[in-house]
Amino acid sequence: MNIPRTAALLALTLAGMPGLGAQSLFLTEYEGRMLPVHAVDGVVPEVRVHGKLKRASYSRQLALKHVPAFCDGFVTFVDKNFQSFYGDMNNELRIRAVLRSDRDFKDCYFVVVFAVGEDAGGTMLAAEVPDLDAGQKVQFKVRLSISDQMTHWHYFLHLYSGEREILTSDMSNSDPFGRRARVDSTMLGRARNSGPMVLYRLAPRRPEGLEDDASGTCTLHFTIGANGQASNISVVSATRPEIGESASDALEQWVFRPAIHDHQFVPVTIDYPFTIEPATR
Repeated sequence: MNIPRTAALLALTLAGMPGLGAQSLFLTEYEGRMLPVHAVDGVVPEVRVHGKLKRASYSRQLALKHVPAFCDGFVTFVDKNFQSFYGDMNNELRIRAVLRSDRDFKDCYFVVVFAVGEDAGGTMLAAEVPDLDAGQKVQFKVRLSISDQMTHWHYFLHLYSGEREILTSDMSNSDPFGRRARVDSTMLGRARNSGPMVLYRLAPRRPEGLEDDASGTCTLHFTIGANGQASNISVVSATRPEIGESASDALEQWVFRPAIHDHQFVPVTIDYPFTIEPATR
């Protein structure tokens, strides 16, 4: 499909538009920056850096950031069992579930966010989930250590494939089978054709050695895939080579809602400008 570059550039500015269902992007700290998580190895988040997966530190900072919905899949719990265990030394959450999806999903993992009363986010844990194959039941089980004992609690279970959130469930100890589970696919239902949209952006780092009063610009050429990731990044023009390199590194961490054509996510190639301003004093 050919989407005019001017239309695509305009769409990239509309990530905050109202009326869209919200999902969450899972972030972890890596080398001083909060980066989108692409996969989880066991219980350790991994991020993409220069095209390769890098493990984040175990003593990491974790966060969820709400973004406009862009998931087009549907995943259900066919069977599930959530149990919590409390002891003098250790507290543990045991999860066993069977998942079924309507399409293939790779690099799957889930994030558990605990809440006590009305306060959410006190504890956040992640664990790897097997890849999901369309129409097939996939079973997984995991034990997660909990630092604090919570006798009256509920938690949110977020299921991801790469950077995409594909399921959200609200669970509680009074209702171990959960109160609700949802997948928000409103974008595909509402838009027949649409350009791509930025869901998460990371500003380029200021290159080392660049004078404090110096600024720079560059234009990058890249493809936004149907998976919402930027690929085939190249520098069209740059006032300095290091400006293009810094912008390319930042763009790798951007997450997009892909372009839509005939209610399907499709890849599109665009040019996009970046600017590095003078350092503040």
